[in-house]
Amino acid sequence: MKQTLLVIPREWFTSWILWLWLAIAIGWLIWKSRSSSWAQTARDYLPTFLIVTAIVGWVLPALSVPQINPTDPLGNMIPGGLAIRGYGLFLMLAIVSSLGLVVLRCRMLGQNPEPYLTVCFVMIISGLIGARTLYVVQKWPEFADRDFATTLRSIVDMTKGGLVVYGSLIGGLLGALVYLRHAKLKFLPTLDILAPAMVWGLAIGRIGCLMNGCCYGGACNEDFPLGLRFPAGSPPFYEQYADGSLFGIDTRALPDGSKYPREVLHVNAGSLGEQFGLKVGESIRIPNLIEPERLQYILNHKLQVPIPVLIESQQQGEILREFSVADFPGRSLKVHPTQVYASISAALISGLLWFFYPLRRFDGQVLAMLLIAYAISRYFEEAIRIDEKGQLGTSLSISQWISFGVLAVGACVWIVGQRWNSPQKRR
Repeated sequence: MKQTLLVIPREWFTSWILWLWLAIAIGWLIWKSRSSSWAQTARDYLPTFLIVTAIVGWVLPALSVPQINPTDPLGNMIPGGLAIRGYGLFLMLAIVSSLGLVVLRCRMLGQNPEPYLTVCFVMIISGLIGARTLYVVQKWPEFADRDFATTLRSIVDMTKGGLVVYGSLIGGLLGALVYLRHAKLKFLPTLDILAPAMVWGLAIGRIGCLMNGCCYGGACNEDFPLGLRFPAGSPPFYEQYADGSLFGIDTRALPDGSKYPREVLHVNAGSLGEQFGLKVGESIRIPNLIEPERLQYILNHKLQVPIPVLIESQQQGEILREFSVADFPGRSLKVHPTQVYASISAALISGLLWFFYPLRRFDGQVLAMLLIAYAISRYFEEAIRIDEKGQLGTSLSISQWISFGVLAVGACVWIVGQRWNSPQKRR
């Protein structure tokens, strides 16, 4: 896992990058004005240049990630620069490679790819909106307890993940339906062509989830060869800290009160929990952990500052157990790499759809296969993942419930298509 690949210093955007862009923009305007009037050139290009200038000079520096303040390591974080995230890189690769598959299929069919690429761009935008919307709805308590400006900024910040595949699928299909109806193009034949590319994009995008540390699975045995340990500051690390398993204790949440939310069920021999003196039956409060950046500095021995962590016990008269962040392991316990499982599954589904396309017998059959296969695959993936809680009074996650609906829609498309669509000539 590597969330941040590199950080571009924010000073670069207000210095040489901005001046380089201005030189290019002015040179372009002068060159284009040789073949048309200055007024016409300004109308055609100046608005775009001004927008890009604002983005380079103000927007990108404002997105700077926080870094340790070298003069005050425990004080407020300082703006570092624009982070290039592994998640964003693989999201971009997913989009580009999916568009390449669409172009390849169109050339094999002897069709102009431009209309299909237009549909793809509509689906990308509507899919991103749908993916982020469903994530915000699922995690709304994490967004709601902030001021309006912070909440709005958190909602639009997708640099560290926060996209739900089912939201992307629903948003993308709705966007395609609206556009294709407006353009008077056929919905099912078009989606049959795009289906393999859609799920191929998911296969690449899940590697971005692996880089980000999100969409992780539950703990597995230490001798399991595919198990992964994620670094300090990653979502699995924080999850295991919050439930105590990082210390070698098993806990469960208590239904009453927020002060003592977890009860100790078991303490492993020789674990940090035993060293801390935690006992079975205690109700304890595990505090919020410090920021990922500062935590990584401490565990990598780059920051020699002891930060105490206090675990409060109800059973022993409000005794505070104090230990240092430096005592933590540098990585999480082993977890199932569900991101890898999902990527392999999506790649196999994409290959199946790609090679089945010439064999399809009615419009919508490839799309139906996508919906059915992915719904089944996602249902079993969710059984391994632990980052979503059970819904509607069951242990089933919201994605598993949506899988039932997607499976039903896929079956309906198959049945109705088989009955009402005219057979297609094999190409």
